[in-house]
Amino acid sequence: MFDTVHYTQAPETLRSRGVAAEVRIDGQTYDMLDWSLAGVSFRTPANAPHPGEEVKLTLRFHLADETVGIWVDGRVIRSDDQATAVEFDELTSYASRKFARVIDGLQAVPPAAMH
Repeated sequence: MFDTVHYTQAPETLRSRGVAAEVRIDGQTYDMLDWSLAGVSFRTPANAPHPGEEVKLTLRFHLADETVGIWVDGRVIRSDDQATAVEFDELTSYASRKFARVIDGLQAVPPAAMH
């Protein structure tokens, strides 16, 4: 099962291959660096949240045939000048279903398209 995505290229390049993702906090969008069912890391915003701070996130995954949005709550566990990491609170059934859709969508992408 492929449940993490690590981006090394610009999101525009990855979007055309069907695996781009982003994080929205307070109406601002940031490049997602890595994710799992437990949490997410993303490029640190200019006004970065502090460790221990509760945040409401919208994760957007741009799959080959759709964009999946997932709303989750979490707590900042690390933040430096490069990346911010958030651990999710317990996932709702809604969020769990949406993550399952993302994982299914990523598994549907041919392996050659993910490199």
